[in-house]
Amino acid sequence: MESQLDAETVAVLAHGMLSSLTAMVLASKMLTDSHHDQDLANQLGEIIDAQSDSMRDTLRMMCAGLPSEVIVYLDELAKG
Repeated sequence: MESQLDAETVAVLAHGMLSSLTAMVLASKMLTDSHHDQDLANQLGEIIDAQSDSMRDTLRMMCAGLPSEVIVYLDELAKG
């Protein structure tokens, strides 16, 4: 049985994933700044940064169809 998601649902899901991605990027930055092996931390941070930039761009494109007031509302929900 195949299920199709409508564009609005995909956009809302993408927005939620952007919030999670932001938390991951911040955690990575904190780890990079505090790790005892700075060279390794920097290498890993560069990999994470490159991949998260790619994911962020894709997810932002998926959210592009949402009305601005919906994005503001979702941003407020994500803040807790």
